[in-house]
Amino acid sequence: SVPVSQRHAPGTTISDTESFNNTGMNNTTVWWIHWNSATSIYAAFDDLKWERSIDGGDTWTFDVNGLDQKLENFSLEVHPTTGRMYLSRGRAVAPFDFSGLSDSVANLGGGNLSYSDDGGANWNVLYDFGNPVSWTSIDPNDPQTMYAGVFDPDPKFGGVYVSHNIDAGAGVTFSLLEAQPPGNVGRPHTLEVLDDGTLVLVLTARKFDHDSNPATPEIQTAGSGVFRLDPGASEWVDVSNANMHYWSKDLTIDPADPTQNTWYVAVATAVQPVEAVAGYASNQPGLYMTTDRGGSWTRVFTKETDSLAVDPSHPTEGYLASNTDGLWYTSDLRLADGVTINPNPTFTQVTSFPHQRPNRVFFNPYVPGEVWISSNGAGILVGNSSAALREFHFSSSIYSVT
Repeated sequence: SVPVSQRHAPGTTISDTESFNNTGMNNTTVWWIHWNSATSIYAAFDDLKWERSIDGGDTWTFDVNGLDQKLENFSLEVHPTTGRMYLSRGRAVAPFDFSGLSDSVANLGGGNLSYSDDGGANWNVLYDFGNPVSWTSIDPNDPQTMYAGVFDPDPKFGGVYVSHNIDAGAGVTFSLLEAQPPGNVGRPHTLEVLDDGTLVLVLTARKFDHDSNPATPEIQTAGSGVFRLDPGASEWVDVSNANMHYWSKDLTIDPADPTQNTWYVAVATAVQPVEAVAGYASNQPGLYMTTDRGGSWTRVFTKETDSLAVDPSHPTEGYLASNTDGLWYTSDLRLADGVTINPNPTFTQVTSFPHQRPNRVFFNPYVPGEVWISSNGAGILVGNSSAALREFHFSSSIYSVT
């Protein structure tokens, strides 16, 4: 229940500058969590749009200025030298979820890249793409260069964009890359720039109206997957496993692999009917791992997966967000030497986790062992891993926030 000190009499106007404790009833979707400090936290939502806390998550407020409330918030990146926050935004529904896969939805338009220099309290539009922005990635070798994934079924507008002057203020420019990957152009999901300049892109699922008959179900295409653009190359290479071509989701570059050769990709089951392609499987979801940048893949988890987070402090551990089967944990992403990648990690369901649809796991950089889970339908939840046992334990008594 709401604490007495935070209650208002019937008919009283509540200011959006006020802060409140969590009530435990947060039927909403959270896509991103970011810490500016031990006390300053920003959370990106779809329907609620945003919340921020200035007391470490004890209370939360909608006191955010400069963001268009018609747009949802998808992902967030922080500039490595200036600390500026960049927020990817779009209209209608998140490109990460099933409801955002149809051309009719992706073509609604509206979306921009916004920025904040004060921890998320005040925002300005950096660049208006006119379409949803799903993801950004700053080049680690050139902090003025940023790549952005933009949603639109029309290849003249959707795809991967690049800017080489992101600090130019009103003079910032973005242009569509001449090289675009084969497949579901206009459906960028996750985009990463590696230390050697390689671009890695996940194109997510697409459903389209194939015969203009409203009584006929839309077809899910076989154009999803993982694509790589090597430095100096003029064409993207499709490095997908055959089971990834209907609905690939989050890409995780292993943070403890100095070569950046180890990747994990989440895959969901396609929604029937699908575009049938010989050799492509639409019902082999899970988590797929490569140790050679997509040359070969191993399916290490077999349930529908949304994302994997590798603990940067303990890279033998990982937390997997499944699509409908809750939260999973592994302590053996690496073999006994703590370095060699384990080709067969074991995942265990966290039975104390109280929700079936986590989205992503974030590690609190200020509290060792503390993980925050963004969810589809339950707001944000918090858990701890035992420093002694290196096992994850979720306690419903501490889940909180939003």
